[in-house]
Amino acid sequence: VPAAAPAAKRDAMRRAGATLVDAPTYDEAEARAHEDADAHGLAYVSPYNDPDVIAGAGTIALEMLVAKPDLDVIVAPLGGGGLLAGAAIVAKSRSAPVTVIGAEVEASPVFTTSLASGRITRVAVGDTLADGLAGNLDPGSMTFDLVRAFADRVTLVSEASLETAMRELVARERLVVEGASAAGVAAVMHAGADYAERRVGIIITGRNVDWQVLRRVLGV
Repeated sequence: VPAAAPAAKRDAMRRAGATLVDAPTYDEAEARAHEDADAHGLAYVSPYNDPDVIAGAGTIALEMLVAKPDLDVIVAPLGGGGLLAGAAIVAKSRSAPVTVIGAEVEASPVFTTSLASGRITRVAVGDTLADGLAGNLDPGSMTFDLVRAFADRVTLVSEASLETAMRELVARERLVVEGASAAGVAAVMHAGADYAERRVGIIITGRNVDWQVLRRVLGV
């Protein structure tokens, strides 16, 4: 795991029986996990670059569209692309396709950069509240082509927008979320006019935020 992974996530993994091995960054953690699996003859299951993971993620969009079949737009947080790819495949399979937008953080703009260059491109990853979205892609990740083919666009969100979204979710919905989970809300709030008169579904993905981080964001 990345050494900077939140305690909320690390503690939950330990309670589940995991032994954690620190790596300096997410990219290094992913590389070491590949090496460890190869060395011990184990299966490495990517959190994004795996067809079953992508298919599972797609069921989120499927459930949304069953509950709200008149949705015009689905907005999903974007890190490795598994969630966005799965959601986009489902959304584009409908007779009246739904617009699908990925919300990527400015501190880790791997899809924004890669889509602009037409190939997977490594980027410098900065510090971000959205630790779950930070990191580069496996060099041959299938998510790049899937996002390019099925998602409508990727929008960047700032750290300030993430903080605002986290605060507003607490204030308006009484919902505590982590930074990565707030990315879709941040994207919609930042470009509200683009969503006027449209029925928008936003995927909220998790609430593993450390208490001290939440206190800072909320100003308490």
